[in-house]
Amino acid sequence: MSSTPGRNDPCWCGSGKKYKNCHTKQDQQEAKKTVAPPPVPADGPNPLKAQSLAPTKNEPQARTPEEVAAAAQAEAEWEQFEQADVDGKIARSCRVLGEVWYSSRQILAGESLMMRFPIADLLDEQECYDYLLRALHPDGLRCHNGHSLPPDQAPHDRSRAPLYDYRCRVCGNVFNLFTDTVWEGTHYDCVTIVFVMRGFAQGISTLQLADELELDYGALLERRHQIQQLALDHKPTTPLSDAVTEAGEMFQNAGEKGEKHDDPNDPPRCRANNRPGAGTMDNDRPPILGMVGRTTGHIRLTVSDNTRQATIQPQVEKNTVCTTLLNTDESIAYDHIADTGRGHATVCHSRHEYARDDDGDGFCEVHCNTMEGIWTGLRNFGSPDFNGKSVLCRDKSHVICYHCHISSVRYDDGPTIRLANRIT
Repeated sequence: MSSTPGRNDPCWCGSGKKYKNCHTKQDQQEAKKTVAPPPVPADGPNPLKAQSLAPTKNEPQARTPEEVAAAAQAEAEWEQFEQADVDGKIARSCRVLGEVWYSSRQILAGESLMMRFPIADLLDEQECYDYLLRALHPDGLRCHNGHSLPPDQAPHDRSRAPLYDYRCRVCGNVFNLFTDTVWEGTHYDCVTIVFVMRGFAQGISTLQLADELELDYGALLERRHQIQQLALDHKPTTPLSDAVTEAGEMFQNAGEKGEKHDDPNDPPRCRANNRPGAGTMDNDRPPILGMVGRTTGHIRLTVSDNTRQATIQPQVEKNTVCTTLLNTDESIAYDHIADTGRGHATVCHSRHEYARDDDGDGFCEVHCNTMEGIWTGLRNFGSPDFNGKSVLCRDKSHVICYHCHISSVRYDDGPTIRLANRIT
């Protein structure tokens, strides 16, 4: 063999296999055997080199005073850790790992951990004030009677700067940023309100928000319900104007896990995870009907009693224009959509068909994947407040659906905050 072939070349033995699959290992082993040892000097091994290669003991080095103090502090903290109880050890470990707070009860109960960050200290108060001013009063501040604030008027009270109070020059009323909004009379500062609204829009639980922002849980929960009700009262009622829309349903499991109740007249309702058949309001798997416009990105969500045609089709006619092209799956609830003058295109999910190109332009325009993606966001949003709870009233479900619509679809500044503007 004159030269070594490449790894993917035919092997020199003529077997027809690639060299890497045939004689590679054998040739490498033979090459190692034929390698000559390095020459030894005539006067023998170098004693200096042998001495340098010999293992030596690590000699202790003198430590600085700072290192000595740090070692003593670490030793003292370790002794305190060893003497602490279970909760104390958990708390000390979490403090070292980055200010993570939780209790041993939560761990034993299998509850999720909550990380605490000083988020209220990370934003500028003036920036938050300007943000709220743009969101709540896009046309400028006004008093209770609608009189505009002159640009040259000085504040009446500066004690909560930058949240100034102004006295109207026309009627004498005192007003500020939160006048005639859901936040009127609040003692929260602007940074806190921005984080509260952000948490509401993201679906963060009230308990976690109250803990991170160091707020009263009951007061924050009441505020959340107030804002949710305001969102429900102002939900859009006009049909989607898009030329192409999509529709689909999601089944939201409800019910409780079966814990005992103190009141014998209030038995727990069995959770609906394993209920057979299609979900309905009666079996605690209420279907949520959704429609989305591909151009505007607006959606309409409605909690329905069931998925029958008599229930679904009126909602489709109510929430879409008669000239739209509706994309759905193969559900029979949409079989008579074409009778209303609307176009109707379907994909068959049961046959693993999720998108189709009908016009031959190379783009699969027939699908309802936009709606399917929205369901993922809705499930993630509703899980802190909805999963595991009985469907005692349909308004709760409507609030969750519409609140998800606000946080997921609106693209302008201040989603959800603008809903907290004028209460009429």
